Amino acid sequence: MYAIASHAVSVPVIRTRSLQQRKPALCSRHVAPLASRNSSTISGLPVRLNRHVVATRPQQRQQNLRKVVTVSAAAAEEGSKLAPAGVLPEGPMLAAPVIAAMIVNATMGTAYTWAIFLTAFEGSLGISRGTLSFVFTIALSVFATVMFFGTGWHTKYPTHNMAALAMAMAGTGFFVAGFVPTFAALVIGFGLIFGPSMGIGYGISVGVANMAKTQKGLITGLIVAAFASTPVFMTPLIRASVLAHGPHATFMTMGKVMLAFAPVVWACYKFGKVQIPPPAKLSDDEEPIQTSTILTLFAAFGSGCMGGLMTIAHATGIITSFGGSAAQAAAAVQYGALGNWGGRIIAGAACDIVGPKTVLLIGALAAGASMLVSGILFPTNPIPMMVTIVILGLGYGCVMVAYVQLTRKMVGTSQFGKYFGRVFMAYGLGAFSGPYLAGYLFDKTGGYSQPILVAAGACILSAFLLTRLPAPRE
Repeated sequence: MYAIASHAVSVPVIRTRSLQQRKPALCSRHVAPLASRNSSTISGLPVRLNRHVVATRPQQRQQNLRKVVTVSAAAAEEGSKLAPAGVLPEGPMLAAPVIAAMIVNATMGTAYTWAIFLTAFEGSLGISRGTLSFVFTIALSVFATVMFFGTGWHTKYPTHNMAALAMAMAGTGFFVAGFVPTFAALVIGFGLIFGPSMGIGYGISVGVANMAKTQKGLITGLIVAAFASTPVFMTPLIRASVLAHGPHATFMTMGKVMLAFAPVVWACYKFGKVQIPPPAKLSDDEEPIQTSTILTLFAAFGSGCMGGLMTIAHATGIITSFGGSAAQAAAAVQYGALGNWGGRIIAGAACDIVGPKTVLLIGALAAGASMLVSGILFPTNPIPMMVTIVILGLGYGCVMVAYVQLTRKMVGTSQFGKYFGRVFMAYGLGAFSGPYLAGYLFDKTGGYSQPILVAAGACILSAFLLTRLPAPRE
């Protein structure tokens, strides 16, 4: 007879040797022998084996060996000093995974340079702008869908391999779309290959940001801001390449650059020893996450995205309809994109100070109020609306960062990978419905007064929904 003893508790178990013979899988899961003769592990915890003999009914059966397995206090103390799973390294090694996540997100952010290629693809393929816009819609829809289903399953595989796969898919998608000058190649390459790579890459990047031990908000802001950095800083270079070499050759060049960075990303994650942990099960003493909480987060996120994108996507038309020149409209778009990039870093740092919920409330109310003031009080003056576009850019950047942090606080770090993909689906709905609704209302009314009012109402609704959230878990 064998027994496992921890302090005053003794639980009879089958002799280890017999257990290995009868059910080796069960044995390896519960009692795993170590190299030392008198050592074992129970559920991964080192233990010391103390051996002594106990005589039971010597006249009827042979003398049995009895093992008392006592948890070593020294081993337990030593194990507690190890770095907890799912935490980024500190010190200089922190730079490697953060840089890798920023490279991946900057790559995925090339999706928002699509507008640069529209006119060139119209001429080379002879396809209408509306049909070409369908390619961009497919890419964003697949992006959001993969985020919904993929934030949990990619944790089953090594993070460095999955990140490199995302980069390789992105590069392949761009290269295919450029190599074959047809509309079908655009749909396959940009929509169906590059689209899912965005979901995999972005999901890994925000998962890595969530693993930061300190300054989660700032690190999240830096990583998510990289997604918006490409259209802000690379637009002049990409536009020059399109004019000099054409859209297809530019796509192929961008694909080659992405493929070249795939091993760099793999090495950074490998060197940083980063592995995103799978979502953990709730313990018995933890309250289950309420469906109403996820739905409220979803609705608040979606209305915030819709309100911002209704105006940002039509910024050029809005400024010109308010009496602005083409140069003023172009400047508003550029400054709005810069605000989107900078707002992500500012919002990330602010989340560490005042919390993501407060940051989101301020951003939503500021965006709604600015649209109401410029739209109602200054309908023929483009300057206030240009300021509003910049505020909306800052607010949209705030939304994309702070909802990552708010979701983590509402569901807990261990459940983030399970629920963030569901909340992120609101981005896909908002990105699709907002610009479309603004265009529909413009066609019906001949102006942007109604779209601006609806966008302001969506931002205010988002702020109201935030106040209905329960207390955070973290």
